[in-house]
This record gives sequence, C-alpha cells and structure tokens, in this order.
Amino acid sequence: MKIDYPLNFVKTSNIIETGKLLDKFLPSEKSYVVVSGPTKSNLISLDILKSLKNKPKASFKININSHNKIDSIRYEISSMNVNYIVSIGGGVATDFAKRLAYLSCIDLISVPTTVSNDGMASPIAVISENNRKKSLIGKMPDIIIVPIEIIKEAPLKFIKAAILDTLSNISAVNDWYYADENINLNTSQSMAINLSKMAASMILNIKNLLLDDERVLDTILDVQLLSGMAMTIAGSSRPCSGSEHIISHALDELGVAEQLLHGEKVGSISEFTLFMQGKSDKNVSRLLRNLGIKKGIPGFENMTKNEMIKVFRLSKILRPERKNILDKYDEQELYEKYINFLGE
Repeated sequence: MKIDYPLNFVKTSNIIETGKLLDKFLPSEKSYVVVSGPTKSNLISLDILKSLKNKPKASFKININSHNKIDSIRYEISSMNVNYIVSIGGGVATDFAKRLAYLSCIDLISVPTTVSNDGMASPIAVISENNRKKSLIGKMPDIIIVPIEIIKEAPLKFIKAAILDTLSNISAVNDWYYADENINLNTSQSMAINLSKMAASMILNIKNLLLDDERVLDTILDVQLLSGMAMTIAGSSRPCSGSEHIISHALDELGVAEQLLHGEKVGSISEFTLFMQGKSDKNVSRLLRNLGIKKGIPGFENMTKNEMIKVFRLSKILRPERKNILDKYDEQELYEKYINFLGE
C-alpha cells in the first residue's frame, strides 16, 4: 500500500509565525477552504487568516452535530475547485477535515490547537453520526503546522490525555499479537508494531517529568507522528487501538465517564487489559499513579455488578472483526477478572 506520511511537519512559535508559513503554502494561485471548531479554535482561525494575503473560498465551523452534514459540505465544496482543506482546531474539527479531505480527494493542511491523542497525524477519522462515534478512513495531513504557543495555552489535561493515549499502544500491540497467535490472522506488521512500541517507550521515559515541562510536549508531538505512521503502514488503527479502546467505546455508548477525554479513558483502561493479557507492567502502573490515575476502569467505581457486566457484554460485540483478549472470556468471567485485578 502507499505510505502517505505528512510532507511537512513544522513547529511555529505563535499565531503570527503560523500565518506567515500558511502564506507560503497557500500562494494566490491556490484556493482553499477552512474547517475550524465553533468557539476558541474559530477565533484562532480568524486571527491566523486575517494576516493571509490569499483568503479562503469558504469557512466551516464544525461541532459534533456537524459531522452528520459531511456529505452536504462535501457537495458544497465540490464546485469550488479548491486545492486544500485547512483544518484549524482540536479533535472534532481535525477528524471532520480528515474525513472530508479523504472523501473529496483534496490535500489537507492541519493546524492543531490541542494535542490530546494521536489523531493529529493519523489516517483515522473519528466521526459522530447519530450520536454514535465511528472510526473511519481519513486523509493523513499533507502538512502539519503546530503553533506551540497555542498548544501551551490549552489545559494540561490535554497533555495528560495525549500521554495516556500513547501509553495504550502497549495493550493494542499485545492484542494484535494475540489475534495472530490464536486466530491465525497473520496480519501484524513488524514496522508498524515497532513504531507503535517506540512511541509508548518514549512516553514511559518521561514518566518522572512534570506535565508543563517543555520536553513532555516535544515528546508528545514526536510520538503522535510515530503512532500516525504506524497506523498508515498497517492500513488501520490496529497498532494503536485494541481491547482498551473497545471498552472505552462501550463506555461512550453507555454515556459513562463522559467528563474524561478519550486519551484519559483508554490509557486508564490499558492497565486492566494488560493484566488480562498477562502483561502487567510496573512502569505503566507507576506512570498512571504519577498522573493521578486510580486503578480501575473509569466509571466502574459507581457501578453495580450488573452494570459492569453490561459494559463487558457490549465491549464483546462492538467490533467483532477486531479480535482481542476480550474474546477469550464471557462477560461474567471478565467481571471476575476485573475484581481480581483490583485486588492484585
């Protein structure tokens, strides 16, 4: 398959530098549209765009509900003859832009305003349709411009979530091995696996640093690129998404722990899935405790036995094509394993 890495990955200091760089990538003969979030990222996009000589043909403010309108927006821009889609914002806007660029076969420039998971540089777009999230094929950005000043202004919980999202790579890779060894899928690829594991190892190496340490942000940007490359090589999210993500999706379906970011959920859950895989790691647990993450699946602390079993039951049927350690047990056994995990 064609491996489509970003052609350019550039860090800028602030909005002014970002605008100057976009001016170079968007000369007058190039036309483009802008996708941003509806609130702060929209204000950031206005600040960036007012300094550009070449103005966009259209701008779209995207929220979760807008994801249902992707076909109408795709049709709208089809007559504009645009060369680029420019995404300015967080995950909701970025995922929408990646999917829109893929469906429209248009190049994508991404200006992330937060970093909370590996979506910045991945070929996967998480799209919400009828209040249900779907992981679909998206276009990996051709150009990524990271305005460091803006990223630093975001709450530290986004940095924390990005760390935890990459940490879950360990569990995801183990599930890929499990599928190959037990179900004879023979789909794992060493380069994708090595990139995913390298990203997780880099995260474990910063476990003693404070979240606002600049070295942490530098590492997060590097590991997100590695994870994105791993998924591009694999042709799916498999090297960075396993049973820990499936349980997280079940929590989302049931409206559990909605206050947490995606990365916070999957990183927390990965401690349990590593236990299930027989791969518990003291370094993973130490990092989680350093980040203030309590042992256990988010939301389970307020659940009855039957409610927990319901989560496990749903987890087992959400992605039947993605074989993982959850397939080895029924929901009652998973509940019992979870109780044993808490008492370990």
